[in-house]
Amino acid sequence: MRSSAALFYALSIVIGGVLFFTWAWPLRERAVSGKNDFLQLYAGARLVGTPDLYSIEASRRIHREITGTYYPSVYYTRLPFYAWLLSPLGGLPYRGAYLVFQAISLAAVAGFLGLYLPRFRELALLAAVSVPLLTNYVNGQDAGLVMAAAGVAAWMARRGRDFTAGLLLSLCLVKFHLFVPVPLVVLIHRRWRMLVGGAAGTGVLMLVSFAVAGMDWPLRFLAMIGNPELHPGPEHMPTLRGLVFALTGENRALEIALGVPVVALVAWLASRIRSFDTALGLSLAGGLLVGHHAYMQDCLMVLLAMVLFTLEPASRLLRGVAAVAVLPPAYFMLLHGVPWNLAVPLLLLSILLAAAIGDAHGFENRAAAGRRAS
Repeated sequence: MRSSAALFYALSIVIGGVLFFTWAWPLRERAVSGKNDFLQLYAGARLVGTPDLYSIEASRRIHREITGTYYPSVYYTRLPFYAWLLSPLGGLPYRGAYLVFQAISLAAVAGFLGLYLPRFRELALLAAVSVPLLTNYVNGQDAGLVMAAAGVAAWMARRGRDFTAGLLLSLCLVKFHLFVPVPLVVLIHRRWRMLVGGAAGTGVLMLVSFAVAGMDWPLRFLAMIGNPELHPGPEHMPTLRGLVFALTGENRALEIALGVPVVALVAWLASRIRSFDTALGLSLAGGLLVGHHAYMQDCLMVLLAMVLFTLEPASRLLRGVAAVAVLPPAYFMLLHGVPWNLAVPLLLLSILLAAAIGDAHGFENRAAAGRRAS
């Protein structure tokens, strides 16, 4: 049995290596130099505590100081508490800060894998071939940190440590727009201690935000994220915005009109499916769809959803669709833009529909009942 497991992990490493050298290696300069999205996080770490946290010109000054030029749309757009958490990196030279950040991100993802591999061995292969995971590091992004926080929260919840799980979920405010349906699922499943933990964590993080950025930071933040320059490339987004753009061009009203029933469907499924893990996974798929601003690396939430579907005896259809949504072909299509970008949002919608079909056949509820009886 051990030799079989070792062979499987070795195969995962080989396949991951092939993907790395055929796709990521040509992008190595971007990853190695740090001339990527980490520039915005470093700018936030440097500017926190000043009135310029959400100043485009201040971010551009830091870009020029580091690279000699500036990178359009790569400005600090996270909440102030995160800039405060990153502030120790702001005291380091850019190169050192970048290496420390990437090391922390790698450690977080490794910890996430370590938690779930004993129950889901195939996760090694799925992580090895994950285009979003490679993109996360090529782009100097923090989606891996957010996935790890949500993954550890789910792991805590499975062990009845709901308050701690809620605290960890509050850290997902780093990318809060991807988690819109999650509080609904927690509420519908009556995980009251998780709600309390999430509210406590959120309260502390908001207090920190006001303490380091002043009372007017929400207005400055909203003005920053309302700038269209910050949301380029809808043809490469895995969201309803990307879907609508492929069909009709930019249409915010239609995007919202589609987003409301998606959130409603997640809530309805959560009320029908007794497995909290399955419902949480569905909320991650729904959150990615309705997140107006999301890119390749944010699809790591689909990998976490796949893990959650596998830990519970979800329907084969649901697990099968989720597996297709994790594998590389859909993401290479997303890279090619219109009309190929339709693949990812349609797969995310298919995950929700597969769950609805599974519920219609009573699969999840029967499985949950069987676990309680055993």
